[in-house]
Amino acid sequence: MKFFTNQKSSEDKKKGRKKQPDNAVDLQEEIIDSIVDYLKQFYGKDFSETIVIWTTNQQNQVIVRDNDFSGALCLALDNAHLHVISKANILFEYQKPPEGNNFHEAMDGLFIEIRSITNPQAVFLKAKACITSVLGFGTLSQNEYFLDPKQKTIYHIGRGEIGRYETYLNNDIVIKADESDPEQKEKNRNVSSTHAEIVFKNNIFHLKALPRGCRFTGGSATKIVRSENKPIELEDTITLYPLYNGDLIELGKNVLLKFEISSTF
Repeated sequence: MKFFTNQKSSEDKKKGRKKQPDNAVDLQEEIIDSIVDYLKQFYGKDFSETIVIWTTNQQNQVIVRDNDFSGALCLALDNAHLHVISKANILFEYQKPPEGNNFHEAMDGLFIEIRSITNPQAVFLKAKACITSVLGFGTLSQNEYFLDPKQKTIYHIGRGEIGRYETYLNNDIVIKADESDPEQKEKNRNVSSTHAEIVFKNNIFHLKALPRGCRFTGGSATKIVRSENKPIELEDTITLYPLYNGDLIELGKNVLLKFEISSTF
């Protein structure tokens, strides 16, 4: 699919900008209207891309981070008969888009990127995934865990075999909870029993934090470490972050898991 960029000059943008509303309800409505208006161009078309919403100022970030925002956006998309778009993978980034990205400035401090899922690093249905621990950084209950989207689409990650998150659940990727080994206990202790999930959606594996695995909801940290880039911290419990082959998943302070994909597992 073709990427759309904002062709307006800086002068034109300044002339067309409105003053941001001074209350949260009106600002949320303006943000959602701006997003929906831009996405109307995809009405009636096939859509398999990922939508990335970039917010650069604090006011917009507060609105977009709200737990009710995603639901309100999806409802607005459905009301605009953009049902395919409302079911698309929507990511939120709380920073300015990197140089070179194709994006549309929908309003002051808010940008929209349509990102193709044909990235060669993305995980597609034909592939399975494998999780292993990085030597010296925490311990898994078994040497490796295999993720097969044909078997299930959500894999729970936590310390111990049973996690408590509103109700009890079985962890699929188990961080050892053996307290008889002091060194192991110290490295694994900052991992919650219900820390994060790996979710298969739109033909891609994603990482999602749970409340006890998110510092912004009072839990411990969850991060993605990719190459030499700055680690990506999961700042909410809604956003799905795509996982690329070779990514490291950091849980708490001292546990590192390696994510790998292959069609041969």
